Amino acid sequence: ITFEGNVPYLNIVDFNGYTVKVKGDIGYEGWINGTVEVTGKFKCEKIFEQSSCGIAEGAKLIAGEVEVSSNGYYRNTLTVKGNIEVNGDMTIDENSDLIVTNPAYILVKGNFYGLGGSDGQPQGTLEVKGDVEYYGYFPTAELILSGDEPQNIHEISTGYVIPELKATNQQITTDTGFWVDILLSDITFEGN
Repeated sequence: ITFEGNVPYLNIVDFNGYTVKVKGDIGYEGWINGTVEVTGKFKCEKIFEQSSCGIAEGAKLIAGEVEVSSNGYYRNTLTVKGNIEVNGDMTIDENSDLIVTNPAYILVKGNFYGLGGSDGQPQGTLEVKGDVEYYGYFPTAELILSGDEPQNIHEISTGYVIPELKATNQQITTDTGFWVDILLSDITFEGN
């Protein structure tokens, strides 16, 4: 099914092997167990209650942007067991969570801004081609920095660890410093 324009709210219980395409933005709640392609912004958000979105194992979300935001009162959570490809930025606000399990893979071609899951047991992989700004537990077990331009890592709250870091981009900067548990590649820092 293809939607022309924005879809304020959608929840599909069973995709039954089909793909949903949205030529615009979409507000979604519930689990994606198929493929969703969004040219605009995918928002995991509900106005009056707590929202929970998920990408099931084997499922895929392709979007221009991804945003998980709260309404100021309820926490919202995006749980990823499948794959996400974001052509722009991915934002998880301070009152929301991103929980990633194996074998999940998230590719962000823009910047990643966010908060990890609250349990501190990250899994899966996050590959980012832009800058990374995070606070709280890092949401994945592995971070891959693969941009073509300099990439900055900015840790808002100190003391949280990036479990594993791999840099295919050798133009890394940081204005705050950050902690890494295991380095998986050589890394070069640019700057003063």
